[in-house]
Amino acid sequence: MVADLDRVTALFADGYAAWVWLTTPRPSLDGAEPLALLARGEVERVAEAALGDRQGDFA
Repeated sequence: MVADLDRVTALFADGYAAWVWLTTPRPSLDGAEPLALLARGEVERVAEAALGDRQGDFA
């Protein structure tokens, strides 16, 4: 199980939107897949990127 996954998924309107975001390489994470970073324990970094992407920030 991935720690703090619910902290990130709560930032999205639905599970599908969260899954797409989590499994797509993100420019805001230097091209990394958010789910892979969560598996390595980078919860803060992923949560901040999710919030930024949701707000329309650009990397």
